Amino acid sequence: MRRSLNLVGLQQEAPGPVIDSATNAGSRTVHLPISESRALPFFDTLISYWRSKFSEGQLPRKASIDPTEIPQLLPNLLLIDIARNPYRFTYRLSGSKAEAIHGHTLTGLCVSNLRNKPFKSELTADLIRLAEDGKPQFLELSLRDDKDQENHYTIMRLPLLGYAGQIDHILIGIDAAPGRSNLASSSSIYESA
Repeated sequence: MRRSLNLVGLQQEAPGPVIDSATNAGSRTVHLPISESRALPFFDTLISYWRSKFSEGQLPRKASIDPTEIPQLLPNLLLIDIARNPYRFTYRLSGSKAEAIHGHTLTGLCVSNLRNKPFKSELTADLIRLAEDGKPQFLELSLRDDKDQENHYTIMRLPLLGYAGQIDHILIGIDAAPGRSNLASSSSIYESA
């Protein structure tokens, strides 16, 4: 099954942020319109690159992503592999800045290994939704670490097709939210592998 995405639909989103989780759960996610990513150079470059890889109106394939074309983005990128029945999300690759933010080497870890259960549930639901609807996600995430420090990140999640034509991968860009200070947690948000 080949997946197509209406690029016009990416510009016709509901205005304003949507808060998806309670702050008291240790995390808060605000989903933002994709159009707001244009104001942030890293994310504007990422989504422009992703859009340039569309072929005949089809979502980009993982094989079309060439790291040599985007070396400036690599430290902030993650790649997740999707397994189905049941869903399982595994980090295939992670950039150095993304790992510093997470406080752990992510390659080979599963989202199911997250310690923060409310955040794990929310992230898993978001990834399943992306795997099923193929719509990019742009959001701001606030997380409390084990030292009760609040850290703010801006995240973009982009679907990629595998060889069978279904969404089998998610390309993720992560950066500190503009105007917010972030202290990297000294301990991992993941359980030991």
